[in-house]
Amino acid sequence: MRNVLTILLGSFCLLIITTSSSKAQSILPLSRTIWSGTVPEGWTDGGTSSYKSSFACTDGNMGKLNSEGDFYTVSFAGTPDQLYFKLKSATLHPDCELQLSTSGDGRTYKTIAVYKLGDFKDCNEIALQLATSDRFVKFAYTKKVNNGNFGIDDVRISQKKSGNKGKTTTTTDGTL
Repeated sequence: MRNVLTILLGSFCLLIITTSSSKAQSILPLSRTIWSGTVPEGWTDGGTSSYKSSFACTDGNMGKLNSEGDFYTVSFAGTPDQLYFKLKSATLHPDCELQLSTSGDGRTYKTIAVYKLGDFKDCNEIALQLATSDRFVKFAYTKKVNNGNFGIDDVRISQKKSGNKGKTTTTTDGTL
């Protein structure tokens, strides 16, 4: 009886540890256009806030990274293809930096792009190819000089289709 209780207690503890350490993932394809209220499944918002719809690139509102260390991370299931997003400058100093990183395990990240004022046009879509092993994408405000904030909007990640050699298919209504 004692061995059974020990096994049950151990199994229960393992279940609690496994459940508390795992986070839900977004399912591909994914998109995010709303940046206030409930954080979507698979997303982590760190120190961020949002701009009102009058400042957003499209309907809704826009994510706001206004302090060094602020970040948005998305974890997803499936094999990614393209990452699409829009940035907007809010009185941004030319030396401020937004770092875009990817990871396969959520612990070790690789920087795939760094954006400064002049590296992008406000609200123009940016498209980047993701590695098939990527399962996390992180947007982080890594260098703040004086004033300035980064706005982020219309984030999408498409899913790699079998036989798709890096091309994204878009229907006439703009959905993937």
